[in-house]
Amino acid sequence: MRFERGLRYCAIIAIYAVGIELMAEESVVELRTVTPHDNQAGLRNPGMGFCLYYYTNFTACYGARLAPTDLLNDWPGLTTVYMRIPWCLVEPEEGKFDWSTVDTPMQRFAEGGLKAAFRFTCSENFGEAEYATPKWVKDAGAKFYEHGNPELPGRKETAWEPDFDNPMFLEKLDHFLAALAARYDGHPDVAFVDIGSFGVWGEGHTWGSTGRIYPSETIEHHIALHAKHFKNTPLG
Repeated sequence: MRFERGLRYCAIIAIYAVGIELMAEESVVELRTVTPHDNQAGLRNPGMGFCLYYYTNFTACYGARLAPTDLLNDWPGLTTVYMRIPWCLVEPEEGKFDWSTVDTPMQRFAEGGLKAAFRFTCSENFGEAEYATPKWVKDAGAKFYEHGNPELPGRKETAWEPDFDNPMFLEKLDHFLAALAARYDGHPDVAFVDIGSFGVWGEGHTWGSTGRIYPSETIEHHIALHAKHFKNTPLG
């Protein structure tokens, strides 16, 4: 037993010695001192830095007002163009998609090295989206609630919000997310996709809409639906 153990130790020492010899034969690394100089240029740090809100509340606001030729090259540190888009603008009819709302600004700013990020919402009370979830989902049998509060500035007097637990709504949402993922999951110009299918403005609450209370399981279900389809693009 001692003899076998001694042979193992000898083998290890031999291997170690060969390794040292091979390293000695490699060329000697020359060490140099490098002193970087500040060139005053803005640093783009992927996933961090400034973010332009291109769409939010309605499509005629913020970045949508920029001149078509403005690629924001004069904004140091800007990395992301963010779009909050009601579902109804992308799928106005079931199974028929209008990708231009997404693709036009995404392709425009990609030329300047910026990435796009999205939040697709199912409930809004500003702008053009009386039905942020398309009305055809309601017509298919999903349960909706009418709400309104004229005291909140800029809010529609009447808007419609889905029951976020309704099976028909969740089925149609699942199909919509599948179409989104087929087009954008892993897309090189997409930074991340925000999970925004639950709550008014996609913010996970109903304070500015119906005021209805949902269990935590509802939120978990909406997260799971996004994770089911988006396997490569980060979810926020």
